[in-house]
Amino acid sequence: MRLERELKSNYRPIITGASTHKGEERPILEAFIEFKKRNLDAQLILVPRHPERWEEVENLAKSLAEVNGLSFNLYSEMDLKSDIVLIDYYGKKPNRIILRPFRGLLVF
Repeated sequence: MRLERELKSNYRPIITGASTHKGEERPILEAFIEFKKRNLDAQLILVPRHPERWEEVENLAKSLAEVNGLSFNLYSEMDLKSDIVLIDYYGKKPNRIILRPFRGLLVF
């Protein structure tokens, strides 16, 4: 019961765009922006498949976030409360461990 109450009180819809390839982020971002209009506490976590694309995806996400009045941060900046977070970390740990600080519904 206690865990259930805690989960409900910390609920925040979290949408993940994980292991994305070139061309997939824009539609994900645009869909999230529309979803966010009806779900003000929603958060998007983007996880590009290839680290060499982080800068490209960062520029796109920052631009769309700014135009739509949303906050954006990199995971490495440790501001995990932003509307859009780009995971710019690649290591030996699976993404589910990296995403542990985020509370809410994780969609993989």
